[in-house]
Amino acid sequence: MTKEGKWIRPVPTPTIYPQDSDRFWCANQITFDGEMVQIGDIIKIAGYQPDRFRFPNHTEDFITNTIQKVKHLQINKLISFLTKNAESFQAFQNTISGQARRSLCIIEINSFNFTNGDNYGETRINILFNHQKYDLRNPYTANGDYKLKDIRWEKLISTNNIPTTQINKMFICLGLATPFNNIEYPMVIGIIPDYEVPNLVAN
Repeated sequence: MTKEGKWIRPVPTPTIYPQDSDRFWCANQITFDGEMVQIGDIIKIAGYQPDRFRFPNHTEDFITNTIQKVKHLQINKLISFLTKNAESFQAFQNTISGQARRSLCIIEINSFNFTNGDNYGETRINILFNHQKYDLRNPYTANGDYKLKDIRWEKLISTNNIPTTQINKMFICLGLATPFNNIEYPMVIGIIPDYEVPNLVAN
C-alpha cells in the first residue's frame, strides 16, 4: 500500500516473452542488508501502471525493476497504519468473489485457526471476523478454507512454534492468485498481529 492507502503490487518488467513466472521477484532482487523485504518495510519504487492488465482483477499491478528499502516501521506504527486503512466486510466479500476488479484486500480479524496440511500438504486457515466464524468457502471458488501463503506463519505453524503472545489487534491480507483453470483462487498472503512475528525463514 502507498501511504495514502492505495494498493500497489510491484511487478518486474516483463521479458520479451512474458510468462507467469515473470511476476515473481528473485530473492536477491528483494534482499537488503542480508534480509528479504518483509511486512512493515517501507520501500521506494519507480515505474508505471500498464495500459492493460494481464489478469483482469489484478489492477494493482505496477511495472518496475527498481526497489529500494527506505526503513522498517516499528510494530505500533504499522498497526496504526493498518487500523486506518483496514477495509470493510463488503470490500472483503467483493474481492474474494472476483467481482471487484481488484485482487488485494486487508481486514481486521478477531482470531484465526488452521489446518496443518491438506491433501497437498498445504496449511489452510479460517478466521473469526466481526466476532463470528467466517466460512472462507465462497460461491466463486467453492474451495473451503484458504491456503496460507505467508511464509513466516507457514514456518511457525509447520514447526509448532506459534507465538503465545496475547493479541489485541490482528489483520490479514488476502490476494487472488493468478488464474488456474480460469479461476483466481483467494489466498491468505499475510497475517499481521500487534507484535513482531519471529522470522524462522532462512534468507
